[in-house]
Amino acid sequence: MITLQYLEPGPQIAEITPRMAGDKLRAALDILPVDAVLLGWDLPAPLVEVCRKETARRGVKLYRWQPLLAGDGTFHPRRVWQTRNLEGEPIPGLDARPEFTFVCPNHPEARAAALSRLESVADPAVYDGVFFDRMRFPSPTTSLTGALGCFCPHCVDAAAEEGLDLETVRAYLRKTAVLPLFRAALEPDRITPFTRFLDFRQRSITRFVAEASRRVRALGLEVGLDVFSPLLTRLVGQDLGALPLLADWTKLMIYVHAFGPAALPYELGQLAFWLFSEVEFQRTGVRKPVEMPEDAAREAARKMFALLAGPESLQAEYLNARQMSPHDAVLLAGLEMVEIPAVCELTPDEIVHDLNVLRALGADGLAISWDLWHIPLERLELVREILG
Repeated sequence: MITLQYLEPGPQIAEITPRMAGDKLRAALDILPVDAVLLGWDLPAPLVEVCRKETARRGVKLYRWQPLLAGDGTFHPRRVWQTRNLEGEPIPGLDARPEFTFVCPNHPEARAAALSRLESVADPAVYDGVFFDRMRFPSPTTSLTGALGCFCPHCVDAAAEEGLDLETVRAYLRKTAVLPLFRAALEPDRITPFTRFLDFRQRSITRFVAEASRRVRALGLEVGLDVFSPLLTRLVGQDLGALPLLADWTKLMIYVHAFGPAALPYELGQLAFWLFSEVEFQRTGVRKPVEMPEDAAREAARKMFALLAGPESLQAEYLNARQMSPHDAVLLAGLEMVEIPAVCELTPDEIVHDLNVLRALGADGLAISWDLWHIPLERLELVREILG
């Protein structure tokens, strides 16, 4: 199975005409036997229409690519709905962007608004399915204490119903040394108040996704899921043992080259930066952020990722997902193929290597990520040559 994500909303959308969008999609579908195109949210109607016509003509399924617990241009994450950190403060979105600002799945109003928004856009007359994105808690890799949520009153109540006291979790996080927290974040077999909290968060996300999936399926549409790479799923509240049961297929964001949200070099690099800064604070009593030029920070993060994840992380992560997921789950390896300066800059050899790994693994499929608009067509030709 092969999927293509296309036209993620952003400033560039205003410059893309329907003809340009149609031409790029047509060229891509001429190269590859794509099963589904995952079309971005909050797009001008003419862009949606040209993509719908092209996919219908080819017999390719069209999915709505939809954030569930973050802003989408129409659904706005109100401050009172946002996830809360250890101190009860809203956890800010990346660069204050609404599409990376998360609401709490246990907040009744936020939950109802998010599900209502989903139903309003899941139009069977336009789409064959919905691709669920951002169905998670904010990533806490920038700080396992400061960016970890959610501790809102609704989570306190929901946790209490499951026998978990979030005040106990707060006390544990405030007193525990950073190294045990760091280990627990990456070693799921440890049982502490922290890991019990991580388990509670996973159940919260699973309950929300189950309801979202039920509503979309009631409309006669298919469901696809976007999840973090297995090493990080627990940190954002995603349970690979449960979530694939709620969808037709699941995409694993095994991004081993990119430097951005969800990519392994970025997330593990952030986690390592946090650990180093906290250890230094405990040693000196002076808190100061790690400061270095952006290029140096990216390179340092990539080295930290290599140390934490190992050289064959793509193979290891796909096998981990296979082991963690139900045996009949359809798992697509999400590989970043975009060319975006300072975010993802790939060589043909890197792409060929990754595709050969997937072929050797017998992976269920490939999710070409994360936006066809930024992917040179020559890279799709490599996919055709290697995967057939």
